[in-house]
Amino acid sequence: MSTRQELESAIAGSDPDLAAMALVDLGQLFERDGLASQAEAAYREAAATGHPGQAPRAAFELARLLESRGDNEEALAIYRYLLSGGMTEFAGPAVCGMRRLGKGA
Repeated sequence: MSTRQELESAIAGSDPDLAAMALVDLGQLFERDGLASQAEAAYREAAATGHPGQAPRAAFELARLLESRGDNEEALAIYRYLLSGGMTEFAGPAVCGMRRLGKGA
């Protein structure tokens, strides 16, 4: 699944797991297309779902996007959140993000 229409259809569907995954994928698609504000909105919406796998993924993607735009304080807060929440899949990347921001873990 990679086209915008397919992703939007999955988001509007009745499967919350598929919708959460599609939101993150849509954010990545927007980001690739240079649509940072739309990507940010999709990542924030995915993170707000609370989905156990996709919400942390969305939070990490959001932090990375914010960092790339120079919004370092919010990116740092998200990296810290990922570390404090025991989200081991994102621990290494979050530590790397914090180090890039000069705030080591």
